[in-house]
Amino acid sequence: MKVFINRKSVIGPWGGGNKIVIGMFKYSHLYGIELTNSLTEDVKAVFMINPYPDHANNIPIGINEILRHKNTYPNTKLIHRVNDKNIGRIPVDTRFDELYKECSKYCEGTIFVSNWLKDYYFEKGWHCQNNKVIINGVDRDIFKSRNNKISLENKKLNIVTHHWSNNPGKGFDIYDQLEKFCHENSNKYTFTYIGRHRDNFKYCKTVGPLFGSALGEELSKYDLYVSASQYEAGPNHILESLASEIPVLVIDRSGGGIEMVASQKNIFSNSEELIEKIKTNDYSKQITYKPKDMKDFIGEYCNYINEVAGK
Repeated sequence: MKVFINRKSVIGPWGGGNKIVIGMFKYSHLYGIELTNSLTEDVKAVFMINPYPDHANNIPIGINEILRHKNTYPNTKLIHRVNDKNIGRIPVDTRFDELYKECSKYCEGTIFVSNWLKDYYFEKGWHCQNNKVIINGVDRDIFKSRNNKISLENKKLNIVTHHWSNNPGKGFDIYDQLEKFCHENSNKYTFTYIGRHRDNFKYCKTVGPLFGSALGEELSKYDLYVSASQYEAGPNHILESLASEIPVLVIDRSGGGIEMVASQKNIFSNSEELIEKIKTNDYSKQITYKPKDMKDFIGEYCNYINEVAGK
């Protein structure tokens, strides 16, 4: 079955949606789907990653172009993967909620990346009647436990976080306090930030944006992961850390990230509470949530697309 997707894969450190596109192009053929970036008359379903056209990668097809295509070929099914919302960014980005709700009038299927996100949109009035929650997966060949912990050498608790975006909503106010604490107690702790940031860290180790095996190798060196990012729809950075078998502390405003942590003890409200948990080891080190492998996770996507398209 031929399925149109309105994004191309980008090789390098980018957002979570790009990882889904990479996975779809890699594995969808195993589930009877021929994925294409050309919206032609023989396309049976549209898998819309984002309602906006992707002019940067020469795919000028968003919801308006898709609806024109559906008007010409009414048997074409539209499945929308929803991975965004208004809250979370600073300043709040007001584009998404009304647009996504309007798109839901024309979709035969919707995939939400977390139960939290589904509830968020249902409260606003969601029109699509066929909806499914599929939590993201990771490449388990890349993100896994390794015996290369920094603590084997420095005998400290080594803390890490990583983000592809430097938006303030990622929690830099808390990372600033964590950096200060680790610097003042450098005999016991280290803090490393991986990814894009605002260039105002003073003491902690920073590593540029990493992707794929380089990111997997780096993450597995650490002992504790902290996510202060707010209202994430389905945070891949948490899944990648859990797959690397690192205990994770998340902020109570994490959104979809709350569904992934092992224990309520691993949730903090502010920097003071976070630091207290670190000082007293007051968090669970047991990792009970095992992220799905990318191949199996893409299989869930493809099975749903096949179901909606009536294969």
